[in-house]
Amino acid sequence: MTAEQPVPFLPSRPGEPAVPPAPWQVLRSPTYFRLWLAQVVSSTGDWIGLIAILAIAARISHNSGAAVSLVLAVRVIPGFFLGTVGGVLIDRLDRRKVMVACDLGRASLLVLLPFVESIFGLVLISFGLELLTLLWGPAKDASVPSFVETDQLTSANTFSLVASYATFPLAAIVFSFLAALAGWLGAFNDLGALKLDQEALALIVDAGTFMVSAVIVWRLAIPRIARSTDGRHVDLLQTLRDIKGDVKEGLSFIAREPRVRGIIVGLGLGIIGGGAMIPLGPVFAKEALHGDSAAFGVLMTALGVGVAIGVVALLLLQQRLPREVVFENALMACGILMVLAASVTSLFPAALLTAFVGAAAGTAYVTG
Repeated sequence: MTAEQPVPFLPSRPGEPAVPPAPWQVLRSPTYFRLWLAQVVSSTGDWIGLIAILAIAARISHNSGAAVSLVLAVRVIPGFFLGTVGGVLIDRLDRRKVMVACDLGRASLLVLLPFVESIFGLVLISFGLELLTLLWGPAKDASVPSFVETDQLTSANTFSLVASYATFPLAAIVFSFLAALAGWLGAFNDLGALKLDQEALALIVDAGTFMVSAVIVWRLAIPRIARSTDGRHVDLLQTLRDIKGDVKEGLSFIAREPRVRGIIVGLGLGIIGGGAMIPLGPVFAKEALHGDSAAFGVLMTALGVGVAIGVVALLLLQQRLPREVVFENALMACGILMVLAASVTSLFPAALLTAFVGAAAGTAYVTG
């Protein structure tokens, strides 16, 4: 597959890296487009599954905020410690097979979830899902340069963020639709014994999205990279040495580059603050808004819509915006808007402000 011919850079402002003039052109690569579709499908299902898992955690723990936070933490914390491991392992394995195996593994774990009735079981399966995701993501990222030119990587990365985060509102809508579908199926006597509730249907749909993703990826011609092994074994000692070297090199680079250090600190703190909205959301909906799970669903949908708007708007306007200024202002806007959203006591203004929080967060994440 021949990638697109390079497109001349258009500078954003002196001293900053240039960006491609037509970000949509990256989708003209058929192989990249199919890989991106696989990510869109799996990301949509992943959001559906996350909402379902949090709903199961709330039901099992009788709406315990601590239990929901624990399950969510298991989906977040491994990335801080094992992200580098996944990247190094991918250099030694067939990326196409890794992605397919991870998709099939995640689908298998999801079909087990409807039978889980304990927080411990949810934590174990959530941890397994996150480990497989930590392998799938680097394998996908390492495959992208094979299908697009170097000057299109910025656009490819932005479209990857669109697939990852702009699918959240779609997942929230699908999850709400599954509630009506579960009620309709429950009216049939023959199906009543299957206990097809909203959560079970969501997990089935989620497993199906991973199966679709596996089929798409399996049909892609993804070349193996130079550091791949001969397929017989992986040298664990050399892998550990490479992990140590990568961590040391990364920390040294961060230490001598204040610009990078500032971005990492800003993104890290922003993600911690934004992530806290998920487990605290049901408590806020109940205590401040006097609502129920439907109110929480409205807030999460508003958040997802805002993120999608922020990511897509930046994709369209990135040539005309000074990215450092946008990043700094977007981070500050997130904090201010979050305080304002937490200060209201009715659903509509809370949802509106939450959407603005999402837009600012999406903008900050992409520019970062």
